[in-house]
Amino acid sequence: MKQQPDGKEGLKRLQAHMRADPKTSSQALARVMGGCGVRWGGDYECQSPACPDCLRRYISREQRVAQGWFGHHDNADLAMVSVVLEASSDVTGIGDAIVRSRDANRNRLKACRRKSARWDGVYLAGWHEVDAVAADQISLLPPERRELIEQLVPWSLSSGGPAWVTTYHGIVHMNGFAPQDIELAFRRQWPLERQVHVQGLWAHRPVHMNINGIVSYAHKFACTTKLNDRYVEPWPISWRSDFFGWLQSAQRNAFETLRFTVGPKQSAKAHGHAVAGDNNHDDVDVREHERHPMPCSFTGVYHPHYNTGGWR
Repeated sequence: MKQQPDGKEGLKRLQAHMRADPKTSSQALARVMGGCGVRWGGDYECQSPACPDCLRRYISREQRVAQGWFGHHDNADLAMVSVVLEASSDVTGIGDAIVRSRDANRNRLKACRRKSARWDGVYLAGWHEVDAVAADQISLLPPERRELIEQLVPWSLSSGGPAWVTTYHGIVHMNGFAPQDIELAFRRQWPLERQVHVQGLWAHRPVHMNINGIVSYAHKFACTTKLNDRYVEPWPISWRSDFFGWLQSAQRNAFETLRFTVGPKQSAKAHGHAVAGDNNHDDVDVREHERHPMPCSFTGVYHPHYNTGGWR
């Protein structure tokens, strides 16, 4: 396994590369990150997922919000959902993939609710993450992962740049459905083999630990390509600069770009399915902390498996 450079060393190299990068988005992010913990008497936060300190702070905040949404339920009421959405040949295509993902998730639940009121109490919080894979890496991926990526990447990667693969991981309140019911419904939207994975939570762990583990997993930001169980290839620094630079340019608070929620329907709220931060709007982002911008992010894996050490 190739190791990533030490966190501080790697961050210095990334900032140096971004300062020298002709792309204005990379240069702007380097300036913003340079002031993190320095400006405003040390209180300034750059809110970039590339910043380990801001990422840790955001994960902690997001865990508290997720506890408000889901922590009052039992493990049996919840599941982790992962969807490998689509791939883009250009880093700017990630934004379009995220917009389509938000719309697709809301439309999928709306379609289910039209068929059965039982779906009114199903609600979801998710966080997008991005993988990157080069042409010469595709053949080295695990067989199931390779098969899926080849279907999502129909173009040639001969230009040398990676395919940016957008995924989301989330927590779903199932409202009495089984994980396989949720997966079957979501596969109507994303039909490729192993494109959707829904898995129940470990019953022997406290629900708050399971929730925190999923939130942490969704915000790994490993910036690596997992080729098999033993070999992980770090992203070239140019990929990292392109990705983080684009993400920062998409929105002042990069973390807001990546998250989404689909709340329960009004009829379900009347029966006790209201969630923390709910402002009584159906199918919209309704979390209290989003009125006060803060940071978050990711970079991914494929099908997570959950063991005693958490999501891997």
